[in-house]
Amino acid sequence: MAASIFDADKNGRIAVFTDSKIQTQAREAFFRALNDVGKPLQTSFFTVYSQSLDISEFSCLVLAGVGAEYLEKDSGVPVVFFSWIDPLFLPNDVVLLFNDSPWVQIKDAVRMVSAKMTEGRIPSKREVLAGKKFDKGLLRKIKKIR
Repeated sequence: MAASIFDADKNGRIAVFTDSKIQTQAREAFFRALNDVGKPLQTSFFTVYSQSLDISEFSCLVLAGVGAEYLEKDSGVPVVFFSWIDPLFLPNDVVLLFNDSPWVQIKDAVRMVSAKMTEGRIPSKREVLAGKKFDKGLLRKIKKIR
């Protein structure tokens, strides 16, 4: 969903880097989210970052498990990153961080246990990185992502 927001009215091309072990599930989840948004995007999935890949062809990158090598570059393409890395150590291209580490989710997990819930969903902590310049409308859309 965030990728579609960052694409805005650009070229509609999104690159998604996922671990090969979860690529099928990630692909399905990504397409479900895009259907919810109702925005047709040309999405390319990768399991390995290639030095020959022309990142400038894409309007947004999603790094979820692989592709961290990209962070050594600075192409100006917005990156949505799923990681436990401290935001202070991320380059300027990373505009949105989803942190699903156990440390971030522990409070919600404890609440679920104390409420005797046997299952449920705990969202990743979403963090728009400081210093990024977004208009208020874009920030509002990002904050609505669940």
